[in-house]
Amino acid sequence: MKLTVKQLAEASGVSVRTLHHYHHIGLLIPAHIAENGYRYYGKAELMQLQQILIFRELEMPLAKVREILVLQGDELCEQLHTHKSLLLARAARTNELIATIDKTIKELKGDEEMKAKDFFKGFDMSKQAEYEKEIEEKYGRELLEESQKRTKGWSQQKQAEVMKNLDSLLRDFVGCLQKGSEEDSEETQALTKRHFAWINQFYDCSKETYLGLSDLYVQDPRFRKTHADYHDELPEYLSQAMKRYAENEVNWR
Repeated sequence: MKLTVKQLAEASGVSVRTLHHYHHIGLLIPAHIAENGYRYYGKAELMQLQQILIFRELEMPLAKVREILVLQGDELCEQLHTHKSLLLARAARTNELIATIDKTIKELKGDEEMKAKDFFKGFDMSKQAEYEKEIEEKYGRELLEESQKRTKGWSQQKQAEVMKNLDSLLRDFVGCLQKGSEEDSEETQALTKRHFAWINQFYDCSKETYLGLSDLYVQDPRFRKTHADYHDELPEYLSQAMKRYAENEVNWR
């Protein structure tokens, strides 16, 4: 088996640009590079890319992935068993969340009445506590309290609408990225203005806070994964667009 970088991208769903990046940082080395510069990948590289994608699903930093990939034999199998267990636990929680959503739909239609605790089955409360602690440490207690105050009275329908708007916005960003629009282009900056407005539903976002978020979206594995699930290059693209918006916008509070 021998695949070009384009064929591997088509088979895996990983962009050619990302495969080039993995090669550049030594994470996924082609089996052979021809005289014309074409990269070729064999079965061993396909298996290695599969493992990279598994570890990415677990929000593992690339530096840690590199450490694991050098393992061989029983050590590698042990790591895979460990991460399989983590994925099974995540799958179980996902199934519980799906069941919660189904019950919520029935509640909204009047077909079923939910108890208070039923609305929150499947959520990882320890992660929520981590998020709130990070927000408090980075931006102060006031910002967290303001966000909690504004969202406290939101109905399930309102929450779903807010997240649907974000989903649509991120898909529009991907469209600009794929067209080759620069981060400071008029179209991309118009989307960034919408993104800034979306953030302001939760609290009054200052220039400093928005710049902080632009770094967080790239550096924090969880936020990075949220955006990378739309497109591998979206975290950096969105971050740079936010920075350009912050530099050019004059009407900050």
